[in-house]
Amino acid sequence: MSTVHEILCKLSLEGDHSTPPSAYGSVKAYTNFDAERDALNIETAIKTKGVDEVTIVNILTNRSNAQRQDIAFAYQRRTKK
Repeated sequence: MSTVHEILCKLSLEGDHSTPPSAYGSVKAYTNFDAERDALNIETAIKTKGVDEVTIVNILTNRSNAQRQDIAFAYQRRTKK
């Protein structure tokens, strides 16, 4: 048990530090962002027969948290929900 614990501690402390912090995984802001357009595209995807999940996922996973919040507000304004 202690051997496994020691190995895990070394892995988390030593890690691969060759990758610069700027390359770590994080969501970057979408450069051509338009909350109204995204809200319209999501609304259309939801109303599509069978729901176009791919479009919804592509939009939401390529936006920063702040942008997703803007999309949510725009969607609520559009749909009054």
